[in-house]
Amino acid sequence: MVEDTTWLLGLAGLAVVGVADGSDGPVVDLVTADEGARRCPECGTPARRSKGRRVTRPRDLPVGRRRPALRWCKRRWRCDEPGCRRRSFTRGCVCRARPASG
Repeated sequence: MVEDTTWLLGLAGLAVVGVADGSDGPVVDLVTADEGARRCPECGTPARRSKGRRVTRPRDLPVGRRRPALRWCKRRWRCDEPGCRRRSFTRGCVCRARPASG
């Protein structure tokens, strides 16, 4: 499923967990499917504790004639490394733009 999400939406490391028909087009629910997202971007230590979840809504990703609304539920992590300045973090995704058809 992760590779399908990358291919369809150009978003690496995410997985589709649900699709619903919204009033303005499809609503696609995503979750992070990359284990590397647990690593602190400051010190590289793998996080062991979650600080909750946050929903973000990436935009500007047309698929066909309809523009889906994306809801990305991603986990917030705590960095427990004593020497690290970063206390909590979320990780973004790698967006791979596909060439426009034309």
